[in-house]
Amino acid sequence: MGSHSLPATSAPNGGLAVRLLKGGLPGIAASAVNSFVPLLGSLFVSTSEYAVWALGATLATIFVVFDFGSPSLATKLASTEELTRAVSVRLFLVSMSPPLVLGLVSVLVWPLYSQHAGLAQIPMTQVVLMFAMVAVGCALRGIGLVYAGSALGAGRFTRRGIILVGGAGVQVLATVLSLLSGLGINSLGVGILCSGICQAALGLLAEYRCLSRVSTGKFSAGEINRLMILFLRAKGAVTLLGLGITQLDRWAVGLIGSPTLLAQYDIATRILVMPKVALVALAVGLIAEGSRSSTRSAALSILDRSEKLLSIAAFAMLVPAIAFAMFMQSHIETAMSIVVLTGLVALAHLANSFTIPSVFLLTGLGRPDLELRYLVPLSVSTIAVYFIAIASHNGTFFVYGWCGAMTVFSLYFVLKRKKFIREVV
Repeated sequence: MGSHSLPATSAPNGGLAVRLLKGGLPGIAASAVNSFVPLLGSLFVSTSEYAVWALGATLATIFVVFDFGSPSLATKLASTEELTRAVSVRLFLVSMSPPLVLGLVSVLVWPLYSQHAGLAQIPMTQVVLMFAMVAVGCALRGIGLVYAGSALGAGRFTRRGIILVGGAGVQVLATVLSLLSGLGINSLGVGILCSGICQAALGLLAEYRCLSRVSTGKFSAGEINRLMILFLRAKGAVTLLGLGITQLDRWAVGLIGSPTLLAQYDIATRILVMPKVALVALAVGLIAEGSRSSTRSAALSILDRSEKLLSIAAFAMLVPAIAFAMFMQSHIETAMSIVVLTGLVALAHLANSFTIPSVFLLTGLGRPDLELRYLVPLSVSTIAVYFIAIASHNGTFFVYGWCGAMTVFSLYFVLKRKKFIREVV
């Protein structure tokens, strides 16, 4: 195994499918809320306001995902009893900083962006307040996600569920009540802020006290520091590229100058990404499985079994997601064929879903950087699509170009996945 491998330890009781379900179901519930709640805005606000709402929801995803791999590393370290209270605090401090910094950047660039995107009619104070609440809420949510990752690695599935589902429930309640109270686009910020406060409190109360003050594993402090630096660099780069591919697409569509296409594309994408988000929640347990794998055959066996399970789940969830996406678009003004847009976006996210098992397994094996081998060319292609589509104001080209790039490069990684694993073990 590579230099960042961990000592083999016994896996928790139960088969692979059972362990993935126990760890994944709370994540699925929380992810479903994060994906579905923003759609509620389309029922309460105008098309232009929803375009701003969609951008705010996209920022929320960016803020939470841009965590430099802190929850993943917490899972990896907890799975072999390397995670201490002090290390967990370092991890959540790293996780909290990007939302606050990026939130400030978003506020600063909004005046110029809103002029070019045709959204200047939305009051500046409302947008700034929404961005600020989203940023602070996501920073606090990062604390909860680190401890949810810790609970997953240690097999404390009930505590993980409390942290994730508790925060999700608060978000639904706060968002709906705010919308009914007439707060408009700021309802999104209120929901995320309340969720962040709840998840941070639950994480500290439910999981922090379970961690020891001194590591009982075999890693020295220096080895843990080196692992943290590896994740900081590799997962930071992976996250930055991944967000540019899967989240800045809405901002690119906004600059094309069509709020109608932005609303349609956001609704389709937000629904069709739900199966992939659910698969991510299920597969995150593979980080712990990979950490406990001491041989190549064991790692490849886990990969084969997990791919079969997740492939069945992917196709089972995709069909209703496609139908729901088409239904939700039928109630708004559309900029291109609902069937074509939905089909292309569904194909792109399905292809990308196939990369999930190997990505998490490689993360558990200590090589999160190998994901860059497909994300780098994919991001270059995607950025080229953004510039061409914006320059030509061609929304159709954007949809075809983005979906094509995502499909091709995702399948490339899938074809090479076992080769990458053999490099590590």
